[in-house]
Parts: sequence; structure tokens; C-alpha cells
Amino acid sequence: MGVHVLNDLECVSKDCVKCIFSDGVSFYVRLSYLEHFCVDNAAPGAELSDDDFADFVQAGEAFSAEKSAEAYLAAREHSRGQLRLKLLKKAHSEEASDKALDYLEREGWLSDWRFAEEWLRSRGSKRYEGRTRLLRELQGRGIARELAVEAVDRFFEENSEEEQFEKACKKLEKQGKEGVKLVNALIRLGFSSKLIRKRYKQFEN
Repeated sequence: MGVHVLNDLECVSKDCVKCIFSDGVSFYVRLSYLEHFCVDNAAPGAELSDDDFADFVQAGEAFSAEKSAEAYLAAREHSRGQLRLKLLKKAHSEEASDKALDYLEREGWLSDWRFAEEWLRSRGSKRYEGRTRLLRELQGRGIARELAVEAVDRFFEENSEEEQFEKACKKLEKQGKEGVKLVNALIRLGFSSKLIRKRYKQFEN
């Protein structure tokens, strides 16, 4: 059973410290990431068992994953699923990634709902697509179906699906699409057969 001496703790911010050990190892941890070590004992000169030291190590790994996630979020909104994949690709462990993402969600820095709303606003300003396509795209970005349905419903409360459909039709017609090719393009864009039949009555049967 090894013993690790905690030489110093440097407070970086609330709940975050730099740990410096007697063997020269140092890393940053968020104290709330510690699973079983008593924070009251985290003082300079404290002797840590192998298990306690391992607890600090996993807390440090989670903090490192948190910082990586924050860098991605600073650039743009991400879904939890997207962010998790990026952290794993950067060699952060599943445990560290999940712990960091849980923290970011609790603090409000990560939100699948906020991501879905922003993605739909951005997508809707550039493309004209129907409900089915938008749902599929959101789910492909890691958004749970129930939340995706709610977000798309909200989007179409503020943006008429019929207007989006009309814009899509005019854009496709301008591109020279007609007949079956036009209908198939509208289906790929996720518009309902009801909307398509209403505008192009020749395709009712």
C-alpha cells in the first residue's frame, strides 16, 4: 500500500484547486469530482493512500475533460452526444467525460434544448425543410426523440411549415425540377405527403 503526500493545494477558483504531490506530480481537480475522499482532509501535508490518490487522479481527469468541453462550447453550442464523442476522440475516458458533462449540464453551460433551438433557427434561416427531415437531423446530432419533437413543434409555432414548404417548392421549381423529381425532392426534404398532394393535385393517387 503506497502513500502519497499532498505537498500543497493552490486555490484556483471556487471548488477548483491545483494539487502538488511530494513525488512531483501535480494536476488540477474540481473538489466536487472527488468520489470518496473527504475534502476536509485535503490539506498540505496530508497522506493519501493509493485509493485516495486514485480518487484525486480520476477527479483530475474529469476536470481535464471539462476544460476540453468548455473550449468546444465556447466556439458554439453542442449537444451532449456530440460533445461526448469529441471528448472520447481526444482520449478522455468515458467516466471522465460523463462526469464533466453532468457538471456542465448542472451549471447550465450545456443544454440539449438550447442546442436544438439554436440549430433549428440557424438551419431554418438557410434551408426550407419539413418536420420529418428536421427530426431526423436533430436525432442524428444526439438529441433524444422526445426533446427533438418538442423543439420542432416549437420551431413550427414560430415558423409556418406551410410557408417553409412554399419556399422549398419555389426554390426547387426555379432549379428546374418538376414532376416526380420535384415530388421526390420534397419528400427528401421531409415534407408530408398531405402538403405535397395539396399543392400538386396531379400526384394525389
